[in-house]
Amino acid sequence: MSAHCAPNLHAHVAAAVPNLRHVELFHDHERADALLFDGVLTVSDGSVTPDADTMGHGMTLKAADSEPYRAR
Repeated sequence: MSAHCAPNLHAHVAAAVPNLRHVELFHDHERADALLFDGVLTVSDGSVTPDADTMGHGMTLKAADSEPYRAR
């Protein structure tokens, strides 16, 4: 089992899968997620560890920072 793309959305679900092989990470997702959200996961030594005490994916939108990218 592999979690494809969007690691901040998939890591929590993937952690519950006993035969998880990897969570795919692209640099552009890492940059965009950190730009637009608080609570993104941090990659350390090639791994991410979801916070078991946080509900859902744990991210909150940075409304002011995301405003320039809002579709009108």
